[in-house]
Amino acid sequence: YKREAFEMFHSLTERIKYEVINLISKVRVREESDVEAMENQRRRSAPVAAFHPTADAMAEEGAEVVEADPVAAAVAEDVARPKEPFKRPGRKIGRNEPCPCGSG
Repeated sequence: YKREAFEMFHSLTERIKYEVINLISKVRVREESDVEAMENQRRRSAPVAAFHPTADAMAEEGAEVVEADPVAAAVAEDVARPKEPFKRPGRKIGRNEPCPCGSG
């Protein structure tokens, strides 16, 4: 198995070397003016429009979704209710004490 693993690793490294050399051989160097022209064209062709609704509008939309979906309404009620802290039924078991179930 060691020999087979070594051969597989060796073939993997050879394939990686081949792919890297193949990619490097296809790289074309561009002049700075070409890069700037492409960047300017990209900026002009894709105007960005950002819209952020107000918190009130988001709350109204959320209320409509909760009313429309009973599962979401149940989840919203569960989230809105304050959680009670966990109370252990017995005493706390120490780190080095044996397990109370008897397993060790």
